[in-house]
Formats: sequence, C-alpha cells, structure tokens
Amino acid sequence: SASELGKAKEASAAELVKVKAAGSAALAAKAVELSTLKESGAAELTKVKNASGVELASVKKTLTGELVKVKEESASELGKAKEASAAELVKVKAAGSAALSAKAAELASVKESSASELGKTKEASAAE
Repeated sequence: SASELGKAKEASAAELVKVKAAGSAALAAKAVELSTLKESGAAELTKVKNASGVELASVKKTLTGELVKVKEESASELGKAKEASAAELVKVKAAGSAALSAKAAELASVKESSASELGKTKEASAAE
C-alpha cells in the first residue's frame, strides 16, 4: 500500500510537472501573440494617423484654394463696383456742371435784360 502510495505521488508529481510545463508554454505563446497584436495595432494606428494627416492637409489645401478664389472674386467685384461708381460720379458731375452753366447763362441773360430795362427807365425819366 505504501509502495502504491509512493507510485501515485510520483505519478502526480510527474503530471503536475507536465501541467506546469504546458501552462508555461501556453502562457509564452499568448505573450508572443499579444506582443504581435500590439505591434500590429501600433502599425495600423500609425497608418491611420498618417492617412488622416494627408487627408487633413488635402482638405486644408482645398479650403485655402477656395478662400483665395473667393477673395479674388470679391476684389474683382469691388473693383467693378468702384469703376461703376466713378463713372456714375463723372456723369453726375458733368450733369451738374451743365446745369450750373445753364443757370449762369440764364442769370447773365436776366442781368442784361435788367440792365437794359434800367437803362430805358433812366432815359424815360430823363426825358420827362
């Protein structure tokens, strides 16, 4: 009975060694797998970051181009508006000048007419 007990203990000890070895091997395999996953994940994250950076740069470039176009169009429209305003101002000035000249001529005519009337009145008074 003692001999069987000794054999059973030896068998149990041997089995325990096998189980420990198997557990250690499985643990080592999982550690390698985890390490590989970490590296793979880090590489994938780097790819995503790089792609996002490139895409962001492209979006920035597009938006900058659009902004430049809008600025150029706005400047062009402003230039056209200024030219139109200047042309309108020239027309208004010319019309004002013409009206002023007409009024000046009218005033001169009234002065001459008044002077002539005054002269006639003086002559008539002197004759009386």
